[in-house]
Amino acid sequence: MLSQKNKKIYSLLAVKVVKVDEVVDVTGAGDAFWSGFLYAYIQQYPLEKCLDSALKLAALKLKNLGSIPDHINIL
Repeated sequence: MLSQKNKKIYSLLAVKVVKVDEVVDVTGAGDAFWSGFLYAYIQQYPLEKCLDSALKLAALKLKNLGSIPDHINIL
């Protein structure tokens, strides 16, 4: 969920964006979330797309031990 003062509240269910069958590594998932969000935000995508990208990158992190794979597309 994302809210801004006096603006629309955006809410997405993570399980509807990306399904994670098995959590392998939680270390860095929060950082991955914000990296995905900020990357999309800097690219001037709408906030709902920024949340979508954030959830996708966090899910990728949860599914992979260590670093996120190279050459991913979260947008």
